[in-house]
Amino acid sequence: MHKLGKIALLITVILACEHKEFLNPYDPINFPPAPQPVFPGNNELCTTNPPPFEWTVDEDTLNPLYREAMNYELQISADYNFSSIVFSDSNISFNAIIPNIHFSEGNLYWRVRAKYTNGGWGDWSYAYQFQVLFPLLGFCDLDYAGNYDITQQQSYIYIAAQSAGLRIADISDPYAPGLCCSFYDSSISFNGLFVQNNYLYTISTSPSRFTIYDIQNPRNPIKLDSYDEPFAEFVDLWVSSNRAYVCCYWYYVKVFDVSNPDSIFSLGSLDFDAKEVVIQDNYAFFLKRNYSFCIFNILTNTTIATVDCGKYTYSLWVLNNNLFITTDDQILIYDTADPANPVLISTVDNLGININIYALDNRLFFTTYATGTPSMMIYDITDISNPLELGSIRHIDGRFCAKNGCIYTCTPSLSVFSYD
Repeated sequence: MHKLGKIALLITVILACEHKEFLNPYDPINFPPAPQPVFPGNNELCTTNPPPFEWTVDEDTLNPLYREAMNYELQISADYNFSSIVFSDSNISFNAIIPNIHFSEGNLYWRVRAKYTNGGWGDWSYAYQFQVLFPLLGFCDLDYAGNYDITQQQSYIYIAAQSAGLRIADISDPYAPGLCCSFYDSSISFNGLFVQNNYLYTISTSPSRFTIYDIQNPRNPIKLDSYDEPFAEFVDLWVSSNRAYVCCYWYYVKVFDVSNPDSIFSLGSLDFDAKEVVIQDNYAFFLKRNYSFCIFNILTNTTIATVDCGKYTYSLWVLNNNLFITTDDQILIYDTADPANPVLISTVDNLGININIYALDNRLFFTTYATGTPSMMIYDITDISNPLELGSIRHIDGRFCAKNGCIYTCTPSLSVFSYD
């Protein structure tokens, strides 16, 4: 560059800096233009709830604030006129955001505007319409922190909240679930439960205790009997054929006779460790604390198969002779039609820690940390050999259950989502 050219460039930079120093950033002439929405696109059906929102800004190169830092404001409304705002954030530093809420059914609308830092807001973008595939139907406050187990029977949800006790919620109307019972026992910390007929079976730590409650009236549980196991670590349970199988993580599986709920007594122990159990028909599926699972015939009291998964496992579920297991980077799916010879038939590759799992109505649900935020993934397993991803619900990392087209989870409020 010639010397005169360098001088001219220097003068231009100096004048621009002086102009920025004395310009009025609140003069509309210096506002940035309206952003252009990118995602969700107009009339988009989003497979993630909440979806990520993205936009671009085509800045005016002649604006003296060109390339200065920007802030953005995002609004989401239940109506096109933005008189029913469901989410608003005016302190966004990047041209993308994932809201920290879940969205409900029906049409929603979003728009965004921009400003240069310490300046005035420019015009709103066009409003784009969108919907979510797995909408939030209803929720209620549970007045506690934590979710260690959750199960459903008929019109009630039962939640183990560890030292915060038990929570029982009425879900007869999924659009308006309501807390109907908060049950505390200061001496124990609930971390697992199972419901069958008119009885609630719970396990707890500190001490390790197995307890039965009468829940003919779910709004008023009545304690019937309990059994303490010193130095054990109760972590999961299942009840079948008047027997309760309680997993002691580091040690063994404790078996109880519960034919008389008013009087629990021990039938002894199974000589292997387990951290989770699911029973289907005459077979108990135990997830061991190493890399394996075993299948146990509860009629003959014999282990008929033990399988090494080759990687660390977290949780399991059984549906229609198929066994689903979560690992660090995959979901393993076994055919157990012949329980003595389980066969790996398909996998879901999902790089990241995959934790809790549940299957129902040709749907597979599991929570994962592979998406950047804790999320529940939802798959179609109509063809069990080829699971198809349908979408996800973000901000879910605890236990959950599903029934009648609804997913029930704690976020930490009790939240009900549709999966139909």
